[in-house]
Amino acid sequence: MAQRIPYEILGSFKFIEREEIKDVLSFLRTIMYLDNISLLRTLGLQEKIGTRTVEKIEQNSEKEGISIYNYLNNFATITNLSKEKFGTGQVEKIGEVILKVNK
Repeated sequence: MAQRIPYEILGSFKFIEREEIKDVLSFLRTIMYLDNISLLRTLGLQEKIGTRTVEKIEQNSEKEGISIYNYLNNFATITNLSKEKFGTGQVEKIGEVILKVNK
């Protein structure tokens, strides 16, 4: 049964403008459409993956001329990421995100 706990939303944020909602929609767009921008946002939300890591991924996929999803989905890419000065934790988190998207 629902609890009738009073609450108040302060400020002028519309529901769709809230960061949490943008994050959820970004993940859903990543799953549904394999959207590059949404995938980069989803990656950026993960622990151990910062702006520089996201930029490197974007640059490397552009160099190869393929989408970010295809770049990261390639198993050889995941194993080579650590050779390109990505940390082990970063590579593991990237792999986890791709596994979730592939489910």
